[in-house]
Amino acid sequence: GKRADPGGQAPVQIWQGEFPNHDTAEDGYAGPCPVDAFPANDFSLFSMTGNVWEWQNDWYDKETVVRALRGGSWYYYGDVLSCSARNGFIPDDRDEYIGFRVVRPQS
Repeated sequence: GKRADPGGQAPVQIWQGEFPNHDTAEDGYAGPCPVDAFPANDFSLFSMTGNVWEWQNDWYDKETVVRALRGGSWYYYGDVLSCSARNGFIPDDRDEYIGFRVVRPQS
């Protein structure tokens, strides 16, 4: 279901509808959205959860060739949507729910 803030808007890009058959796109997006589509958090950071899993520079498991991802994505829901949510994928994996974060200083 839709997680809503007090104003009734979904605070992050998540799957809405019957998973995995139909995303209703109630928030205006079926799939990933622009990083600034939802309000920034208290640290002025956008899309820290939901939207896309973010590649990390560390290994998910040092015994394998699996890299870590964090944050969950629009294709996941529930407890997976958290900055502390961690998953692992082979670095060659590509999908619309996997991305990365680019940081630049404010001008």
